[in-house]
Amino acid sequence: MILRGGQSPSKLSIARYGKHLDLLEVRLDNGAPRRRTLETMKSEAPPHLAFAVLVPKPLSSLESDATEADVAPTLDTARGLAARWIVLKTPPTARPGARTRARLTRLVELLKAAEIAIAWEPAGLLAEAEAEELAASLGVTLARDPARDDLPPGPVAYGRISSLGAGGRVRGSAIERAADRLADFAEAYIVIEGDNALRAAKELRGLLGASQNGAADDEDLDEDDEELDEDEESDDLED
Repeated sequence: MILRGGQSPSKLSIARYGKHLDLLEVRLDNGAPRRRTLETMKSEAPPHLAFAVLVPKPLSSLESDATEADVAPTLDTARGLAARWIVLKTPPTARPGARTRARLTRLVELLKAAEIAIAWEPAGLLAEAEAEELAASLGVTLARDPARDDLPPGPVAYGRISSLGAGGRVRGSAIERAADRLADFAEAYIVIEGDNALRAAKELRGLLGASQNGAADDEDLDEDDEELDEDEESDDLED
């Protein structure tokens, strides 16, 4: 199995981030990076690092019909980074209904112009109302939290593990549940939102016997990586 793990959010430089993690989400809520910035990001990224570009919140809210001009910054960023994924997170305010479905369908069709895989991560009622059927009809990968929910079957998974407990850290029990649900996938892209993302990703790889895609060995962790998992000890993953 191939597992690419990432941390969100992270303020580290790409070179340091990519030393031990191999999936980086790029957020565009504050504007898309300029071409020179994209070129720098790409040149500084280790070969194993996969990029995922998040659709900006004003666009992913589905509050209006998307246009080609609306999606252009997302497409340009994804192409410039040779991204593996475009991630569309629709909020709880996007409720089931004909208008929501029409706007979602329109947005997905516009995003497909990049010819990059799309992961759709719904929230609220839209996540419960025939989400798998809708994702299949749109030709996108349905993203869920594998520590909480089953993921649609297939060769590739995209998911996000939310932090639990004090300090915003992911518990060992959550990692174990995620591993159980990811075991049958050939390839998985998992973003971890806890402060202990690096060690949680290491634990998940160990449980799955997964490849790290050429990233540095976990044994090479040193003091320079404390910003990823500050003062983290192995027992922090225990219940």
